[in-house]
Amino acid sequence: MREYRFFTAQGLLAGRAAGDLINLEDEALVHQVLNVLRLRAGARLTLLDGAGTLLQAELKEVLESTAGKTNKQKRRSLSLTVLEAYRQEEEREGSKVRVYLPLIKPARFEWALEKLTECGVDTICPVLCKRSTAANSESSESTKKAERWQAIIKEAAEQCERLYLPELRSCRGLEQALAEDLAMTGSDSDLLLHLSERSDAPNIVPFLYNSKAANGITVAIVLGPEGGLTDEEKRYLAEQRFQPVSLGRKILRSETAAILAAASVRMATAPWAEATEK
Repeated sequence: MREYRFFTAQGLLAGRAAGDLINLEDEALVHQVLNVLRLRAGARLTLLDGAGTLLQAELKEVLESTAGKTNKQKRRSLSLTVLEAYRQEEEREGSKVRVYLPLIKPARFEWALEKLTECGVDTICPVLCKRSTAANSESSESTKKAERWQAIIKEAAEQCERLYLPELRSCRGLEQALAEDLAMTGSDSDLLLHLSERSDAPNIVPFLYNSKAANGITVAIVLGPEGGLTDEEKRYLAEQRFQPVSLGRKILRSETAAILAAASVRMATAPWAEATEK
């Protein structure tokens, strides 16, 4: 039987046990279940809260109500019976990864969000650089924009069967984001990398092997938007002890570089990489 996985609000799943009834009112989720997947009573659903709690549930019935609808359109919700509730830890496949993703053209930025989620990135930090694309930066702080980004991440996590949602931080200027984050974590606790193009910087993969980055450490990656980082931004990264690394001689789009760098970290720091090296 096919498994249908959906992320819900964390508080909805807390304290649930087999036999409990859950009422799902999220309009987007209800639409996906009934109109996109066309599931009906008896269908099995897996609900996740993005923090390790899972519920196996069965769709009992579809409820309809006109409450809160001025045009008398019926509001639908799903009544589910909990079959099993449990917690599960996500098996780590390498170092934790935090990517400072510059604002680029909206479609490419959103594609990067999706793929970084699928790559297993732990934290995504949208940042406004000096050369960030105006089309995305003008409304970067809007609620609708943040909600759309979060929805993209959630759908990608459901598709690749992640247990935990990556953290999406609020959009900030590059220097502000780094100053705030390094003040919390400390520059010595993370491996700080800056993707550098057209330079003699070491390739990221052998660099990671040689650095002996331990499984569990956080690797922070900064990259520039189209047009790259300014000299001023590069000087700031050097002051913060970010180490320049390269992805090769080719000039990559920002979204491609972000995904390749994140995947390189996960592969180079995975347990099997250490075993292969030995």
